Amino acid sequence: MKTLLAAIDLEPGSALVVKRAAKLAERLKAKLHLVHVVDDALTLYEPMVEISVRHRLTQAAQTALHSFYSLLPETLIAHTSYQVLLGKPHQALAKYISQSQADLLIVGRHHIEPLRDLFVGTTAERLLRHCDIPLLMVSVDSVEPYLRVMAATDFSRSSHHALQAGLWLAPDANIHLVHVCDPPLWALYATTKTI
Repeated sequence: MKTLLAAIDLEPGSALVVKRAAKLAERLKAKLHLVHVVDDALTLYEPMVEISVRHRLTQAAQTALHSFYSLLPETLIAHTSYQVLLGKPHQALAKYISQSQADLLIVGRHHIEPLRDLFVGTTAERLLRHCDIPLLMVSVDSVEPYLRVMAATDFSRSSHHALQAGLWLAPDANIHLVHVCDPPLWALYATTKTI
């Protein structure tokens, strides 16, 4: 893995994503891109306002991203860039992944919007459907090496790639390979057995 992309939403949990991404970039000697996407839905009514909402949101995001960038270790700053994109987050990130030739996308836990997520899914779920690279979701405040990895497999090429990514990220971890089998007649068998 030569290029890591950390997509951050500038919420409080973003610091966890940046810490984990920085630690992985140092260990893998990889380039790191910090990216935030200003959702263009927020600027839908921009022509109706006098001051450019898009410009103000982009400037604020640039300032916030720079503060994360400036906290990186000196050894990593030379190999790190940061960028603010405009668009639908999953689409803008998929395009940026292709342009930057990123090998891993690192994201944080999505702040929950239950009604919206019910209909359109979380950003991470949409990224999983639109990106060709492994996605690592950071949810705890730790930069310790991963010690245990559970890799779910359906024997497809995708699950093989996921296992490979797990081995890259945690070369010294205990790996548990899991396959879940749901026999088609099992529900019928279980029902008749209890009668």
